[in-house]
Amino acid sequence: MRPRSRAGWLFRLRGQSLSGLLGASIAALVLATVFLGPILWTANPDDLDLVNAFAPASSRFPLGADDQGRDLLARVMAGGRVSLLIGFGSVLLGALAGTGIGLLAALCRGWVEGICLRLTDALLALPGIVQAVIFAAVLGRGIGPLIVALGIYSTPIFARVSHAATRQVMTQDYFAAAIVLGAGHLRMVFAHVLPNIATPLTAVATLRVGTNILTGAALNFFGLGVQPPAAEWGLMIADARQFSWDYPILLLCPGLGLFAASLGFNLLGDGLRDWLDPQTTSR
Repeated sequence: MRPRSRAGWLFRLRGQSLSGLLGASIAALVLATVFLGPILWTANPDDLDLVNAFAPASSRFPLGADDQGRDLLARVMAGGRVSLLIGFGSVLLGALAGTGIGLLAALCRGWVEGICLRLTDALLALPGIVQAVIFAAVLGRGIGPLIVALGIYSTPIFARVSHAATRQVMTQDYFAAAIVLGAGHLRMVFAHVLPNIATPLTAVATLRVGTNILTGAALNFFGLGVQPPAAEWGLMIADARQFSWDYPILLLCPGLGLFAASLGFNLLGDGLRDWLDPQTTSR
């Protein structure tokens, strides 16, 4: 009976969100290419070989070489690792900060809630890309400051989601029962609040990874983040734009990487929202 129940669960999962399964497949393919690919293709992405500048695809250069003779396949995989690090790192930072602010506002109420929500509203009032540019310009260039800038840029959405979800949990009977039984604040947060707000936060975080990868690539394109000679998809596009007509593959490869990563994580986020929704999974 157990194998049948598992099969039935997988069938229902597939039926609920085909786009989610497609997104999971694309995201898994991107992750495997970026992190497992270098095990099979060990070329150094930073090795210069000006003699082979713009070399066509061959057994030595499967995707060809760039204007400085560097292996394009190795550069794409190395750039993907940096782009994904920026996406995941900034989302993790924004989720931690935003969830903390949302929990503080919902549990403390009063003037604390007012200050937290007004701060969140002030950040949401500015367009996201403008926030990211300001924070990146203030914090400086480099992958670390860029992750922090995008983390701050991601904080308001997590604060709003965690605040709304926590307020909803606080209306439930089990939360009132925990208060009556004398549960401490930490126990209430870790045992009753966080497990019940994890679902919307997980979906938002997955969606946000794709957004932050694209935003980070845009900032790197304008020189506000990762600096040459490091490989990163947005920076690779910036370096290759002057050769776009003669060697379009230099633009196409990192561009397809950005497109696949963004599409995969966005579809996966939609799928997680459907799969983790108790009203959907109970059908």
